[in-house]
Amino acid sequence: MTTIEETAYHEAGHVVVALATEREFVYATIEPDRDGLGHVRPSRPDRDETVHLGQSVLTALGGAIAVLIHGGEEPDPGQGGGKLGRLYLQARALVAENWGAVEALAQALIRRRTVTYAEAKRLFRTAGASPAPATRRIVCDLDEAARAILWNEIVSAGKGGCRWPPIGSRRARPRASAG
Repeated sequence: MTTIEETAYHEAGHVVVALATEREFVYATIEPDRDGLGHVRPSRPDRDETVHLGQSVLTALGGAIAVLIHGGEEPDPGQGGGKLGRLYLQARALVAENWGAVEALAQALIRRRTVTYAEAKRLFRTAGASPAPATRRIVCDLDEAARAILWNEIVSAGKGGCRWPPIGSRRARPRASAG
């Protein structure tokens, strides 16, 4: 059974990674609803997440990693090699390097149940955290890696007829490897 404290740390992990990668959101909450025990509401829920896929994956991983660290476990990427392993290791580093902000946000969520973007950003800065200087470049690299992984999955599943990149994107389709 998941406790309120675990849920708060989980959502705080998402928030810290979002703030460290300069991703905006409306609020984070630990109020249960029909979809789960808590969530972070994106600022533009209709935005095509494939545009910033690496950032989306980093933010998603932040929640589980924060719960593991809070529980005294060392997050293990398992077969952490390759492009997906890079995503995991980057998310883990962002959570660990900003652990003070994770704790401050989790405590605020436990007390208030919901924290707005402005409140979260203030707590993030008060805890001494700041956006990672190299994160923007890393996220762009990871966006490309995530797109390539997704494209390979689509092609290998026999769904090569879908439109990639998404309509409105100016990026070219990742090239298939010659091997």
